[in-house]
Amino acid sequence: MDMSEYCGSSYLKLEDVREPHTEIIADVQWGNFNRPDLIFESGNVLSANKTSCRVLAKAYGLDSEKWAGKAVKVYAGKVPMKDGESDAVLVEPITAPTSDGKLPAPKKPKADFSDEIPF
Repeated sequence: MDMSEYCGSSYLKLEDVREPHTEIIADVQWGNFNRPDLIFESGNVLSANKTSCRVLAKAYGLDSEKWAGKAVKVYAGKVPMKDGESDAVLVEPITAPTSDGKLPAPKKPKADFSDEIPF
């Protein structure tokens, strides 16, 4: 009997990627830590930080459904923080990019002045 569905998934941690390795993205789902989870064919899961999401979006586009089947290198790196840098699990695209490499400019929130203010 194949027990893979009963084994659960394992979130990748820094100690898991001290030696970089290749993973294939199987799916992207909203995760437990209020950010996307990259589900790999191996069963490993990476809670993707903004840096990793930005790298993947530049390579494969903003639609995460198009990331499935893409090979990435998973490695330990650093991300900028307010008070310096922090260790993090990061990804680097291996499969050739399918996007133009440009992200759209951030959207500015529109002020809504139509609300009535009761006095």
